[in-house]
Amino acid sequence: MHIGSMLSVAAAAALTTGAVHAAPAASAAGMSPQQQAHMAKVVAAQRARLAPEYNYDIRPAVLKGISVKGPVKANLKNAQAVVVMKVADNLTGVSRIEVTLDSPSGQRHAWGTWRADFPKTRDQVELAIDMDEVSENGLWRVSFVNVIDANEYGTAYDEAALAAMGSTTFTVSGALGDEEYPNAQPGGTNLTPTVSLSTPPRGMLPGRSPRVGVELNVSDAGASGVRSARLEFCHEMSEWDCFSMGGDLSRRGQASARLILGGELYGYMQTGRYRPSSLSVTDFAGNMHYLWVYQGDDLDGLLDNPVIVITE
Repeated sequence: MHIGSMLSVAAAAALTTGAVHAAPAASAAGMSPQQQAHMAKVVAAQRARLAPEYNYDIRPAVLKGISVKGPVKANLKNAQAVVVMKVADNLTGVSRIEVTLDSPSGQRHAWGTWRADFPKTRDQVELAIDMDEVSENGLWRVSFVNVIDANEYGTAYDEAALAAMGSTTFTVSGALGDEEYPNAQPGGTNLTPTVSLSTPPRGMLPGRSPRVGVELNVSDAGASGVRSARLEFCHEMSEWDCFSMGGDLSRRGQASARLILGGELYGYMQTGRYRPSSLSVTDFAGNMHYLWVYQGDDLDGLLDNPVIVITE
């Protein structure tokens, strides 16, 4: 047998054992051009048979271009900054884009997220971010973008990378200029000092969860007014057994207000005495004041009765 034929047989045998890449390279030196051409066809066919059934997308989605429509008048109703982005992904398509905007001082931010119900491999996206609550005028900028595909592979871009890809700044005017943190004041009312886990709210059908609630005095020294508050209660004997209640105000600019917070309990909760553990108060300018008993804040003093007793 010719030495070329012997090497060809050895190479073919190697292909059947999975040595697809090494065998042809080692055998080619002793083959004629015709035998090498034949071997190349054999290797190509073998690789095709060994290829995976699916071509998985492990390459992240990318940003191709960016611009911001402006300027923005924050004192107008439904004021928004519109960020326009060209995005692409090789297979599964772009499913989510996260964007952060920074104020001129860098101390204030606005966020937005775009999601695709049907991801496309190439898309031009307009993401509108609410700006009617911002408190700082001047030149804002896009500081962060994260483009993510349907397999959760993403590419993150910082401010410098974004500026190199397009126009990323816009002017804001008419902002409220409120940088004061809102607060809660004493004199609130515990609306549900005792709650039974097995008793639905008055007049409700069986099976409904019992309600808890308080009426809280809130205030804001700034111009925007309190927007919302959330109060958490925890068991006196266990900081892990907790429930929370929340409430919102729709009218802006209120220096003080009585805000009702409400929530529901669930049947698996431990019975016993619960006291306020933490409170967050947010105004319409986006300022948030967080109070926590473990950092020495007095939350009991906000209510006429700070204890909610949960019974069976």
